[in-house]
Amino acid sequence: MNRFEDNSVAAIGWAIGDLSQVGSREEIRRRLRRQFSDYSDRQIGSWTGTIHSFVNEISVGDMILTPSTTSPEVLIGRCEGPCEYWPQWEDLADGGSYEDVRRVGWRKKVDRTEFSESLQKSLRALTTVSRIKDQDIQEILALAGVEGDSQGG
Repeated sequence: MNRFEDNSVAAIGWAIGDLSQVGSREEIRRRLRRQFSDYSDRQIGSWTGTIHSFVNEISVGDMILTPSTTSPEVLIGRCEGPCEYWPQWEDLADGGSYEDVRRVGWRKKVDRTEFSESLQKSLRALTTVSRIKDQDIQEILALAGVEGDSQGG
């Protein structure tokens, strides 16, 4: 998570190249199928939707939450730009590959336990890129210290 916070980005990585100019689901699906030929059509379809959402459906100003996989912390911020390709983040020494990024203005880091039980449950059920329910956005905004702001994502 420090990598994302320190560089003010959210990122995804399937090592399928520069996605910053890819608008079609079919192109994403084609790249995934070439890279992951042993995976089921269902898995490829799921990944295609996730990647397409990250690249093409998140808007500047949308809320971004990035949970840590090693601690109970969650970064809360707002998307500040379109998808960019950072080839230097492909095949990192720690085994990660996060070459497709979106710039984010991180507002706050919170412990998951600060979320209501219902929001904690919702966050556990979310996939990599998911739309957050409207009623949960107000809670997240309050925790991030931006109460009264109605734009979510």
